[in-house]
Amino acid sequence: MKKPDNIIVDFAQKAGFDKVDFFSTLRDYDVYIAVNNGTIKYTGYPVFILYGKDIRFSTEDETFEIMDIHPVVDANFDGEIL
Repeated sequence: MKKPDNIIVDFAQKAGFDKVDFFSTLRDYDVYIAVNNGTIKYTGYPVFILYGKDIRFSTEDETFEIMDIHPVVDANFDGEIL
């Protein structure tokens, strides 16, 4: 498992996380998952940090790609919930 650089840990800590764990790679980025109190806690999707040519949080689409989730799009859905 890759050991995160200090810049990644600092980025996560400034956002309120304790540390990061290496998760995978995505294109030209190393992907880290943000961790609090030794556990990965989240509602919805986890927080991923991308580190490569820059450092940033993943977008929703990138999170889906990292997790290998392929959302089903309903062509008949007009956005209105009854």
